[in-house]
Amino acid sequence: MSPLRIARGSWITPETKQKFDIFIYGVGLDRTTLDFPEIENNLYKIQPLGTAFFDRTAKKQYGDIFTKIKQNKSTPVEINDKSIKIVDTFSLGATFSSDANLITSDATFLYLFPNQQARKIQLGLIHLKPGASAISIQKALQPLMPKNVKVLTRAELADLELSYWKKNSSVGFIFTLGVLVGFVVGSIIVYQILFGDVMNSLPQYATLKAMGYRDLFVISIVIQQSAILAVAGFIPGVLLSAGLYALLANVTKLTIYMTTLRAVQVLGLTFIMCVGSGALATRKLVKLDPADVF
Repeated sequence: MSPLRIARGSWITPETKQKFDIFIYGVGLDRTTLDFPEIENNLYKIQPLGTAFFDRTAKKQYGDIFTKIKQNKSTPVEINDKSIKIVDTFSLGATFSSDANLITSDATFLYLFPNQQARKIQLGLIHLKPGASAISIQKALQPLMPKNVKVLTRAELADLELSYWKKNSSVGFIFTLGVLVGFVVGSIIVYQILFGDVMNSLPQYATLKAMGYRDLFVISIVIQQSAILAVAGFIPGVLLSAGLYALLANVTKLTIYMTTLRAVQVLGLTFIMCVGSGALATRKLVKLDPADVF
C-alpha cells in the first residue's frame, strides 16, 4: 500500500509576493502512486527534501513557473513560509477546490506540514497484482477496517467525489438550477413559437378538420414541427456549447469538455421540451370548430 497525503497549502508567487491557496499531494517514491505518465519515470527528481513538481496548467496568478523551469531547471518558491524548489512540471488542471496543484515526496510534505502526524494519511492506495479482483479484495478488507475507514474501488472513489460536488456543494445546485431555468425558458419560447404558428394557420387546420381529418392527425402536424425545432436547435446548440466548453477550459483551467452522454441527455431534454410545448400549443386545435373559422 502507498500513502497519499493531501492538504491545502499557502503559495507565495515569486514575482508579486501575493499569497494563494494550493493543493499539495505527498506521495511515496517506492512505487507509482499517481497516474501521471509524464512524471512516472521522474519521481527521483523529488527525492531530495524540499523539491516538488508544479502544475503547469495553474492560473496565471501563480507565476510563470513553467518558463522558469525551462530556463533554470529549478525554481525556488515559498510555501507555508518554507522555501522549496520546483524541479519539474506536470499537467493536472484547476479544480473547484484549488487553482493550482503541487506534488511532493512524502518527506517534503511532512516538512511543509510539520503539525501533521506521520501516521495520518488521507488516502491509502492498494496495489493489486495482475488479474486480482478489486471487488473481492474490497469485500475481504472492509470488515477488517475501523468504521471510519472505507475501502473503495477507483470508480467508487470517483463517484463519491462527483456525488459530493453535485449534492453537498453550491456548485451542483448552481448547475442544476441553470439546467432547470434553461429548460423552463426554452419551453416558454418554443410554446410561443408553435402557438403563434397555430393561430396564424387556423384556417388551414380548420380546412383539414372539415375534410374529415381527425384531431390526432392535426395534432401530429404540430408535434412534427416541434420535433424539427428540437433537431434544428440542437445541432448548432451542441456545436456552440463545445466551443464554449473549450473557451471556459482555457480561461478557468478546469477540465471541461463535451461528452457523448451529455450531448445525448441534452438532446433528450430538448425533445421533451419541444414536444411538450407543442402538445400544449395544440389545445386550440382540439376545440377548433371549422364553422367558427369560416
